[in-house]
Amino acid sequence: MNRIGFVLIVILFAILDLQAQIDFGQVEQQILDTYRILKKANLEQNPERQQIFSEKLKSQLMYVLLQEGSYYYPFLRLKQLIKIVESPDKRIRVFSWDAFCLGNGRTVCSIAQFRGARNESYFHVLSDGKERERDYKDVFIQEIYLLDTPSNDLYYLFLGKGSHGVGQEHTTLRIFSLEHNQLLECAHCFDSKTSYWSVEGSTQYPVELTYNARRKQIHYYQPTFNFKTGAREKGLHHQLFWKNGAFRSY
Repeated sequence: MNRIGFVLIVILFAILDLQAQIDFGQVEQQILDTYRILKKANLEQNPERQQIFSEKLKSQLMYVLLQEGSYYYPFLRLKQLIKIVESPDKRIRVFSWDAFCLGNGRTVCSIAQFRGARNESYFHVLSDGKERERDYKDVFIQEIYLLDTPSNDLYYLFLGKGSHGVGQEHTTLRIFSLEHNQLLECAHCFDSKTSYWSVEGSTQYPVELTYNARRKQIHYYQPTFNFKTGAREKGLHHQLFWKNGAFRSY
């Protein structure tokens, strides 16, 4: 094969490769269209269409998040409709949206996209919109913080907020690590019976939770119910401290 023929073949493969690459702008528009149909179905109180287009939106997003180069696409238009946050080291970003499947409450779908050891794109479903009412993992992820340990392990603290009904809200914390191209949830990072940690509040007394990233301390008020007055109260101030790879209350 002469040099000209070789160059032509290289150019042909390059053109075919470009044609095979996904048009992220087009796919983003398709996701936007699905979201608007889903929202309209919710307003029209059409549960069948809500279910169909909720699943379609989730499938579309999972498909695009697996595509090569998708992590670097900003989804600026989609960001106007759903919550998108990124970790400080830009290894993880989370997409959270209302699946419109719980009447007056919010059933949140949440997907974490992360970069592998060779910058491949992967995703992990944090909440699929099907959790039962007492599962407090269905939250809009608001912030992602970095946590280190004495053994130099790196963890990611996800802070999210959600609601299961009118006048109710909850704040949930979850901790993950990236290992062998997997996003793994820490099962021992909180003093609780579950892998995550959550506190409930109300519209009148919302969860006032702050995280001090420098000191690695969580501060919050635990709203309480006063049986004498029949009303919720702000409650007492609590703190959690990051010690030896876990948050402790002491």
